[in-house]
Amino acid sequence: MENNRRDILILFLLFLGVPLVGYTLYTGNNGNLYSYYLTGYYLIIILLFSYSVACFWKFKVGKLFIFAGLILYIFFSLKPTLAKFNLDIFGPTEIVLQNQLIAVNWIKFDAGEEKFNIDVYVPPVIPHSYDYLFLWNNIKQETNQTILLYTLYEVDPPHPERLEAWLKRQEKIGKVIYEEKFGGITVQRRERIND
Repeated sequence: MENNRRDILILFLLFLGVPLVGYTLYTGNNGNLYSYYLTGYYLIIILLFSYSVACFWKFKVGKLFIFAGLILYIFFSLKPTLAKFNLDIFGPTEIVLQNQLIAVNWIKFDAGEEKFNIDVYVPPVIPHSYDYLFLWNNIKQETNQTILLYTLYEVDPPHPERLEAWLKRQEKIGKVIYEEKFGGITVQRRERIND
């Protein structure tokens, strides 16, 4: 039993330590470390927290600390949690799934039967979420360049210069005909500029 615990501890430390060393030495993506890079740590943190609670639970003082911690957690997290439930999804910087779906469906219904291309800007650079939403809503863009171009972009408060550079590039590609905003998401119908 004791040998088994030692093996589990070593495995746990490997799972915790190896990615931590990797993130410490990480220099890719211009040094930007986005929070979703750490999704693999959720399980490790939950395991560590659960093990700590189990160890504290064995003692009367530990139970007191656990209850006090639970009360403090509820006290400090209640207000931000309620604020999220009362969130105005159409606020100028809000990006939620509902906004994304409305924006994607707007493109679908605005284009109708016309052939079109889509260009997307999102702060993490790679628009996988929109690729999925277009596929899920059966929105197929033309593989060849068309006159009708839709640009969809999200606000990028930490790096507005990136969004500005992207929009300047888009000005050389197409002229804005119509623009619609859905919270922190903007969709533009453009007419492509022929060279």
